[in-house]
Amino acid sequence: MNDISYQNIFSIIEKILPENWNKIVLYVQYDKISYSIACYVDNGNGKYIDYFDMPEVSNDLINNVCSEIDREIYPERRKLSKEQKWYVMTMKVSSDGKFSVEYDYNDVSGNIIEHFIEWKKKYLE
Repeated sequence: MNDISYQNIFSIIEKILPENWNKIVLYVQYDKISYSIACYVDNGNGKYIDYFDMPEVSNDLINNVCSEIDREIYPERRKLSKEQKWYVMTMKVSSDGKFSVEYDYNDVSGNIIEHFIEWKKKYLE
């Protein structure tokens, strides 16, 4: 049913992680014609930093990481039936090896900004 390799996704994200990271939260959102990916890193102080705000990580590298994540996820998501198809995937990983993945099956394309604000409140605060 779901053949997404979370280890492969983490290996891709690992390219942009700072040395002393504590937790990451990955947001992957698809609609009918596009996708959006955001990644947030906690360095142990309880505050998440947007991957675009991490020092010494170029926007080109981040864009490449996002493209690689999409290449990992999109083919597997495309195989899902209409009933199984999710719109948002949230992956949380801790440096101690704990991880979890949650899926949102509600089509958020009509209110992407509002949904993202609510998502940030739920996962980053």
